[in-house]
Amino acid sequence: MIRRSASKAPGDGRGQAAVLTDAGLERIQGAWPAHLESVRRVVLANLGDLPLAEFARALDAIAAEETSHGPARRRAAG
Repeated sequence: MIRRSASKAPGDGRGQAAVLTDAGLERIQGAWPAHLESVRRVVLANLGDLPLAEFARALDAIAAEETSHGPARRRAAG
């Protein structure tokens, strides 16, 4: 479903880049309906009266934090 790329991962070059294969893409596309239903049931149904724009801003802040610190921070903290 994924294959290792011949090129090094961006950044310091210590890792490898992964490439999604056609079979991997098909698997993701097949899982999408169940995933969407799960997000609606578990997340969106529990937001109550919280405006979606406010929720989206919170998700943007989470994504920005993840992008700025990367996965190495999670491993070090855990």
